[in-house]
Amino acid sequence: MRAWRRIRGEGVSGSRWLSGVVIGLLLVGVVAVGGIALGGGGGNPSPGANESRNELYMTLRIPGITDFGPKGEIEVEAFHWGVSQVAGRIVVEELVITKVIDKASPKLYEALTKGTHLEEVTLAVYEGPGGGAALDFKEYVVYAIRDVMVSSIGEGPTPAGHMEDVSFTYREISIDYTAQGGPVETLLCGTGADWSGCERK
Repeated sequence: MRAWRRIRGEGVSGSRWLSGVVIGLLLVGVVAVGGIALGGGGGNPSPGANESRNELYMTLRIPGITDFGPKGEIEVEAFHWGVSQVAGRIVVEELVITKVIDKASPKLYEALTKGTHLEEVTLAVYEGPGGGAALDFKEYVVYAIRDVMVSSIGEGPTPAGHMEDVSFTYREISIDYTAQGGPVETLLCGTGADWSGCERK
């Protein structure tokens, strides 16, 4: 089992992504041209960076696909998601994650080629102290998408290994945020056309 990878969140990796928001100490939202883009990924700290800053770890959970991983989750190297308003219309982007090719890859390709509908896909972002143990990392942002399909998969070699980008389309998304020692707060919940709430299960 791969060790926990410490992600400093100081840059969004992958040339295919638009400029978004890097997740650092806290979730940061950037409003640009009426839109919000959220992203997280690996990156080397700049010279003189504060080594004591918090670090990030991300996992993906898809029932029936990632069940081989710890707690049914697999490690995610980076992700991108965004929403914008264009001419009074809300445009919701696909959720794109970057991961190492693993046991989930054949099942993801199968879901793509067969047009399989997935009930729910969950991306969890954990935050912890730099150099801390795995148990010190706490879940603080969770993206849950429902009525999901795998829309595309692209792969290739990178300095970090053989990676693949997996894109998901969906009907509904919710984003929950938990501050340190605080309650869970819903940042966003809706279907793109209606942001009044989600059909929670």
